[in-house]
Amino acid sequence: MYRGKLVLERLITALTGIAVLLIGFYLYNKQDNMYKNGIPAIGIVTEKDTNILSTRNKGSRLTISFTDKQDSNYDFQTSRDTAYNSFKKGDTVRVLYKEDNPNYVVLDNGTISMKEIVGCTVIGIALIIFSIFGDISSLFKKR
Repeated sequence: MYRGKLVLERLITALTGIAVLLIGFYLYNKQDNMYKNGIPAIGIVTEKDTNILSTRNKGSRLTISFTDKQDSNYDFQTSRDTAYNSFKKGDTVRVLYKEDNPNYVVLDNGTISMKEIVGCTVIGIALIIFSIFGDISSLFKKR
């Protein structure tokens, strides 16, 4: 009975690892697709929120306004990141938006944000390895 439970736990761990890897792959493709197919526009930083009370993340969050090809105005907020600390209100930035959904916008900085992708890859691979080898301490136990 114990052996069957162990196999099931390892299978679930492996499937979770594969799912996390697929999420990382999806995030990469989503960003890559925006850089290849996004419509460029010029945005203006209309607000900069620097949360000085946050002990976890000292980054800034920007609110950026831009106009699409149909002369409609849109605002979007970036995630909080230290990469945005150098921006100030009134700065112009290049953005890319989806033509069929102008509410989906990224800053056109030419690089894909790797934080989430690397995180998903490392966690996914670790889960798969753990599902194969099991408890690391059991590898060193004498049988």
